[in-house]
Amino acid sequence: MKKILALILVFIIFAGISFFYPLNLAKNSDQKLVFYDRNGEILYTEKPYFFAENGRNEFLEKALIDLEDKNFYHHFGVDFRGILRAGIQNFSAKKTISGASTITMQLAKLLFLPTAKHNYWYKLRQIWYALKLENQLTKDEILVKYLEKINFGNHAIGISSAAQKYFGKNPANLSIGESVVLLAIIQNPANFNPLQNPAKNRERYELLLQRLRDDNLLSAEEFSFWQKSKVPLNPQKIAGITAPHFVFWITNHLQKLNLTAPELHIYTTLDKKMYEQVLKISREILEKNGRDKNISDSAVVVLDAENKVRVMLGSPDFFNKKIAGEVNMATSPRQTGSVLKPFLYAFAVDQGISPLTELHDEKQVFPSGYFPRNFDIEEENGAVRFREALANSYNIAAVDLLNRIGVEKFYNFLQNKLHLDLQESASELGLSLILGSGSTSLLNLTRAFSIFTHQGKFREISFLEKITDGEENILWENPPSPLSQGGEEQVLQLDSAEWGQHVLSDNQARWKNFSRGNSLELEFPSGAKTGTSQEFKDNWVVGFSRDFTVGVWVGNANGSAMYASSGMQGAGPIWQRVMQLVNKNPSFGSAQDKLKFKYSGNRHEIKVCRRPFAKNCQEKVTAFVLDGEIEKQIPPPPFIKGEKKGDLKIIYPRNEDVFLPNSDLLIKAHSENPAKIRYFFDNQEVANGIIKKMPSGKHFLRVENGKNTDEIEILVK
Repeated sequence: MKKILALILVFIIFAGISFFYPLNLAKNSDQKLVFYDRNGEILYTEKPYFFAENGRNEFLEKALIDLEDKNFYHHFGVDFRGILRAGIQNFSAKKTISGASTITMQLAKLLFLPTAKHNYWYKLRQIWYALKLENQLTKDEILVKYLEKINFGNHAIGISSAAQKYFGKNPANLSIGESVVLLAIIQNPANFNPLQNPAKNRERYELLLQRLRDDNLLSAEEFSFWQKSKVPLNPQKIAGITAPHFVFWITNHLQKLNLTAPELHIYTTLDKKMYEQVLKISREILEKNGRDKNISDSAVVVLDAENKVRVMLGSPDFFNKKIAGEVNMATSPRQTGSVLKPFLYAFAVDQGISPLTELHDEKQVFPSGYFPRNFDIEEENGAVRFREALANSYNIAAVDLLNRIGVEKFYNFLQNKLHLDLQESASELGLSLILGSGSTSLLNLTRAFSIFTHQGKFREISFLEKITDGEENILWENPPSPLSQGGEEQVLQLDSAEWGQHVLSDNQARWKNFSRGNSLELEFPSGAKTGTSQEFKDNWVVGFSRDFTVGVWVGNANGSAMYASSGMQGAGPIWQRVMQLVNKNPSFGSAQDKLKFKYSGNRHEIKVCRRPFAKNCQEKVTAFVLDGEIEKQIPPPPFIKGEKKGDLKIIYPRNEDVFLPNSDLLIKAHSENPAKIRYFFDNQEVANGIIKKMPSGKHFLRVENGKNTDEIEILVK
């Protein structure tokens, strides 16, 4: 408490001093940005717009004050009561959890303390500048200047720049919805940017609408209208820009560097020539195939051997409003489909499970009533090994493996080791995680896939080489060897990563489910995995050669479904041509004789029976194993203690098990003669023991075989 009282005394002293020393407000924050590709070719040159007072928007200004500083017109720059409260909260928590900054204090930060480290000394200076601003300017002038300096992301500094960049309007002409979209950006321009993260911007938009309604700045009718309305963006065409999604993504990262030179020259890792060729490929294939499959959008990421971003294509046309082309689909989270399966199998191998292990690709019900099917819902493949199950993307076998390993354990690997940033929790996803119910971005997936060619090492991506000022003085430079700066971590053992690489590059292994000569087969060594999300909303192919990792997504930015398009059909043709481009052009990739994969671990190829534990080995396939690895059966769930062979017994579910409403269930029973078993749900017979969409409440399951009966009770809630 003594420290707090001392701070208050210092505040009072500073308040007195502030009346005698005027601030220099003539400082111009205009900053010219010039973006270059890796070869020094210009990608884009930009200067921000200036704020025009005749473009003021009364609703936006009132909403800003309501959301940021309700007492703006009633304090003299500093809310001492709020600061005292925040100081006590921060002191108790031993970290900053509250700031209590007024609009005047935020303006002080933007004008005079943009790069200052946040501590008590910073807060003292911020307060001092705020008091001086209040002494020197009117409230109206402070508000105008604050609106001139706010960062709205994508290097849109000030409301005039933001209104022009996102909507092509003067601020005075912004609608209520458009104003709230912009206000939603302010708290975190990178996270809530409507071009980069439209879903997060919309979530915050709805939160702000509710707050404005609660404070009576919106009528009930206005609130209802704008809550139901979509607010379309209208990003303005920019002359002479290459790779706009990448450029604007970079500008959001520049904010973290706080470089204040009047002119910045940003040298990136992007390859302009490669980008333009990839854009051409994407447009040609969408024009050829997109109409029949209802595919309007695509995204491509190309990483080189050092995980430098050579290409980031966020859509085939940034300025096409019909396809929401401004949305960067390379960084937007989408459902993954089957693209996560290679990580599950490699993780299982890393845990010491032999890839010769038997998996059960046959209809079965898993915990919580989860009843997965293969892509062909009638398909069952019986006992299979890892290689066949992964190469042919069998769904039931993958769920079987995940069920044995544990959802939480695998989820933690994806989040903490591969940094996929899945948008859902492990409990929300459950076993459906491995079939693609989780959401992440193409950029995250492409980065993660590079572990298979980096000997199991996770490498962070890089996208900037250096930044200089107008005199070519270096202001920031990427370390010569970013891997030595903590950008690399061994997340899989070498042998495990090479096993995954070996399987994904085995064209013959996938011929059971995918035709020969499919779009994953190239004239040089490569590996890949396809993915298709629920209801055909997302198609993926992510794969690699020795020198490049390439990820492709196709679909529709608005989430509408494609027409029965699989990853092989939708994303595959683009992926195939991009891989051919980057690996065969001498200026981009290695010479042909250097494209072969090299295996330096302890695994070697052998021939084994296709079926585990086969008595008559009529078909042999390749395996990539360690010495001494043998066939293993993953044991089924244990039977109930005390069960006698020959008894009729329900073995799944168990008595008093709990299920979610509308879940499906397959009753499994043990009997000497399973063909004669009859199944009943609440005294109604059900064919094959399959119950669809169980209603809430208590239910009784019964099985009969003519001689014996068994009955249990379950609860759906």
